[in-house]
Amino acid sequence: MTKEQIMRRLNCSEKYAQRMIDWSSNELELRVLVAQKNHELQTRKGIEEYGPTKTATA
Repeated sequence: MTKEQIMRRLNCSEKYAQRMIDWSSNELELRVLVAQKNHELQTRKGIEEYGPTKTATA
């Protein structure tokens, strides 16, 4: 799996794709990692904020 394929599949930066390649020790591990990240992107909810935000005072 190439860096460009990872970037296209996960819509990520070149640096993140390269780090994924570096983290994995072989092709199978890389494919599993990319599949896990893809699944996480599809199922994870976005950040939700509740109530008004307060500014910090010192």
